[in-house]
Amino acid sequence: MGSLKDGQRRDLEGGEEESEEPLLTAQNQRFTMFPIRYKSIWEMYKKAEASFWTAEEVDLSTDVQHWEKLSDSEKHFISHVLAFFAASDGIVLENLAARFLNDVQVPEARAFYGFQIAMENIHSVLILTANSEISLSQAWLDRFKTDLEPLYFFSYCWETSEMYSQLLETFIKDSQEKDRLFNAIETIPCISNKAKWCLDWIQSPMSFAVRLVAFACVEGIFFSGSFCAIFWLKKRGLMPGLTFSNELISRDEGLHCDFACLLYSLLQKQLPVEKVYQIVHEAVEIETEFVCKALSCDLIGMNSNLMSQYIQFVADRLLV
Repeated sequence: MGSLKDGQRRDLEGGEEESEEPLLTAQNQRFTMFPIRYKSIWEMYKKAEASFWTAEEVDLSTDVQHWEKLSDSEKHFISHVLAFFAASDGIVLENLAARFLNDVQVPEARAFYGFQIAMENIHSVLILTANSEISLSQAWLDRFKTDLEPLYFFSYCWETSEMYSQLLETFIKDSQEKDRLFNAIETIPCISNKAKWCLDWIQSPMSFAVRLVAFACVEGIFFSGSFCAIFWLKKRGLMPGLTFSNELISRDEGLHCDFACLLYSLLQKQLPVEKVYQIVHEAVEIETEFVCKALSCDLIGMNSNLMSQYIQFVADRLLV
């Protein structure tokens, strides 16, 4: 379908309807957790809490040996997937801190978002370490901070977090290539396209309901092809540390997507179904372009047609 046109976007703006949403209405009780008013949200928070893990639990020692045996095409695919992961978690973090934590006034939901922020940091740090410990010059950081919009620098500061950091740091030894991957939002077009879609929603004046659907797509659809590709490596017996971290991270992201769906179900003013389809369809097109065409999952021996079908399946599940 392509991007939503300006007129279509205006149709999705919330206006005064936002003030009628209990989840978004400020109350004095928002500063104290108890008594629990939204049991389903609280249970989701406790589920997230029970799933806590740290980057130190992932052993990457064997992955270094496996990495050296991969073909150049396989290295290209994996490194670009990791670069996307690193950038995307920073964007998710920014949306949570800049928008959703300000939008939502329910303490149970804020608790979940607070915990999600912690987990997104862990995800990011691990990936960036596997591509060698990041060592960028102050001059490079100063140039980055000066040349790019504050929004990009802000998300970059968060994306250099933990699990993804370790992965990039471990695998990528060439300093110029590492810098290119760390700066993927600016240097890799297929990642720039996905990042721009996400950043446009963060900056959007549209209603919380619209932005909630969009970021459910980010967590549910934009990660799906990459997660699937890494699970394919596990099936081949490759990269045990990377694939183990993929299991942990995909579980977390699935929970984050489920939480977005839960919050949406609790909104009194929901979107017309066709508007939800528009947003989801955009996300499917962008993800399919990214993993099947721009990067081409054929590089690691996967079937592009089947991958495309899988992405559509994930989207269908999200819509149920």
